[in-house]
Amino acid sequence: MKRIYLFLLLPLWVGCGGGDTLSVVSKRCLNIDVPAGYTLPDTGQRTCYDQSGDQISCPASTADAYGQDAQYSQGRDFILCGHHKVFFDNQTGLYWVRGTQSRTTYEAASTACDGLEIDQLSNWRLPNLRELSSLLDYSGTVDASSSGAPSNPFIIDNLAFSYDSSSDTTGDQTIQMMGQSWTSTARPDLTSSHYTVNFLTGNIESDNTSDSTADAFYRCVQGTEQGMVSRYTSLGDGTSQDATTDLMWQQTASNTRYSWQEALAYCEGLELGGYTDWRLPNISELQSLVDYGNATVGLDTQYFGYSHDTGTLGYYWSGTTDEETPAYAFYVCFGPCSNADSTADVMGPGAVRSGPKYDDGNLPTSIGAYQDYVQASNYVRCVRN
Repeated sequence: MKRIYLFLLLPLWVGCGGGDTLSVVSKRCLNIDVPAGYTLPDTGQRTCYDQSGDQISCPASTADAYGQDAQYSQGRDFILCGHHKVFFDNQTGLYWVRGTQSRTTYEAASTACDGLEIDQLSNWRLPNLRELSSLLDYSGTVDASSSGAPSNPFIIDNLAFSYDSSSDTTGDQTIQMMGQSWTSTARPDLTSSHYTVNFLTGNIESDNTSDSTADAFYRCVQGTEQGMVSRYTSLGDGTSQDATTDLMWQQTASNTRYSWQEALAYCEGLELGGYTDWRLPNISELQSLVDYGNATVGLDTQYFGYSHDTGTLGYYWSGTTDEETPAYAFYVCFGPCSNADSTADVMGPGAVRSGPKYDDGNLPTSIGAYQDYVQASNYVRCVRN
């Protein structure tokens, strides 16, 4: 018998691409029909920018900076249930506790999720990296010079982010560095550390779980574990198909490094496998390629080539601008994500960071308190639906 629900539809975001919707139901969460399969979530970016960081009308196909994230947005569909305590994502089929839990150790966070029950939903757990990063909203902006609470964190609207004003921001620590939330995914090159998602910056980082003083926020998830294993097929024409996300990828990435605007143009002009509708992937799509079980190269090298020139790092551009600093765009470190003097890989392979879209002749020597290595021209791997 088909279920009938009374939905109140509330628009969340509207921009160059598709808008997102939120449905509020008075039903128990168990009465929601869970979709089959998994759809890679949209980033939420709805605004276009040029390479200098100025906000612009989304450009025509013949104009500079065409093909960026906001021009390919699809929108998302969410449901609030369980007396508004639970957030259901129709794209991933996952239930989320709506509020962020306080900062604590990795072990305490994992134990707390395992023992949770809300609205007759049990089997809660700490999310893996792909699951937690699916909650990122890349239209986030937080005033980097502010010492106050976050104004617009990088997290989906209607998912509360409870900022802890007691967080230690002494020394070179800032408010923006206090947004990390634990995941269950260990670094392949350093199993004593687990990846974290920073909802104040949009970055993916890591922290030492064996350190009893290391703490982060956490948020519990319920549902079939999703997204960590991608199933590829080599199509024999220089492309690979991902059965999990249904995306087609360029197998061999560019041998040349490009500025962000050049990277957009490269993918828009690519002809490969008989297709011409290639584009620069958004940051969620690019991160979906990361093999978090590979300690040296964050790729399944059976299906994807990986190389980089001596003296450079394997950073790959996404089409997603960092709206906190719009002259920057997000990239994925396939391989080490080193600091400026190459003495440490603080973040881990597959980390997500942001950097200058091009070399304006005045590049910083490093970025942020972790002293990220600055590389304003990066490699490119194109995607198509």
